[in-house]
Amino acid sequence: MMRWRNPLYTPSRSFTGLQAKFLGISLTNSSSISVATGIGVPTILTWDTENFSRSGAHSLTLNPSRIIVPFAGKWLVLVRVLWPADATGTIRRIRTIKSGVAQYADTIPAVALITFASLSIVLSLARNDYIEVDADHDATPSLSVVPQDFTTLFVSS
Repeated sequence: MMRWRNPLYTPSRSFTGLQAKFLGISLTNSSSISVATGIGVPTILTWDTENFSRSGAHSLTLNPSRIIVPFAGKWLVLVRVLWPADATGTIRRIRTIKSGVAQYADTIPAVALITFASLSIVLSLARNDYIEVDADHDATPSLSVVPQDFTTLFVSS
């Protein structure tokens, strides 16, 4: 009997071949988070609601800002944050953080309208690496962002 080691596939009982498994997680936050003024002084965003979790990679109580990768591979990371209407300052920024190191940022200009910042990136991650999202800006005073979506999906090994 052949043993299946790839976590993306399992033997199918209904037909000859393989059946794909979905592995990923989608998080949101039910309230806004205050982000202090200052570029280079980011606030780590937390996530208090799991839309779906097929990998057990997030805890609502222990490190709610993190998605911990259950196995090595390529992971698609999608983030969307709502910034309030505020024309002070010049920029708003969100970044993905891989095990404490910034990976990619989306920077948008300050405008007097409600604005979404979003980013997507495929990261090569080792087992137990963790992903977080932070936000910073240069407006006065601090701004309250609403973390809308933080999703990771397994792409390939």
